[in-house]
Amino acid sequence: MLLKNDSRDEFYQVAVGLRCTFTPRTTAENAAVESIIADEWRMCRARALQTAILQEALDTAGPEGNPTQAAFGVLAGKEIAAVQRYETTLGNSMDRTIRRLAFIRKNFPDAVAYDPEELDLPQPVAEPLPEPEPLPEPEPLSEPEPLPEPEPQAEPEPQSHPARTIPTFAAASTSSSLDDRPDPHLAQPYAKAAA
Repeated sequence: MLLKNDSRDEFYQVAVGLRCTFTPRTTAENAAVESIIADEWRMCRARALQTAILQEALDTAGPEGNPTQAAFGVLAGKEIAAVQRYETTLGNSMDRTIRRLAFIRKNFPDAVAYDPEELDLPQPVAEPLPEPEPLPEPEPLSEPEPLPEPEPQAEPEPQSHPARTIPTFAAASTSSSLDDRPDPHLAQPYAKAAA
């Protein structure tokens, strides 16, 4: 978590202060407090970065330049906006972790701290496991026997089918042909209009 230029003493003060504030008792609480410490330290680093960017802009303006204009140019720039977004993300992450810590304490009030040495964990095996026996080598495959050639089949004789007849239907014996009949679909609108 610490970079080369970070102060170990300042980080220690932040970590101890947050541990004294939240006093984690269990592993889950300890993990939440570790996340809070990390977010707070990154927040301190982001604030220092903002100060360094602003100071560099004022230094480049020089004694003849307008420091207010230089500072405003930096504050309106992309670098400060990116740092501010980073700072907002860290703040949201810290808020979520604090809510998670409160959830753990509310829903698991009987959780107790434990010592890993007191747990009945499986001990590592002192002797190395025996090496597995090598698998037997597979036998070489023999070439498959060729399939016998199929015997020639005699062509079937054509079968004669009886002549098929198409049934004919007698036309209805009406005096009018099909073309003279009124279309029932067209007659409906006229019947409704007449009614």
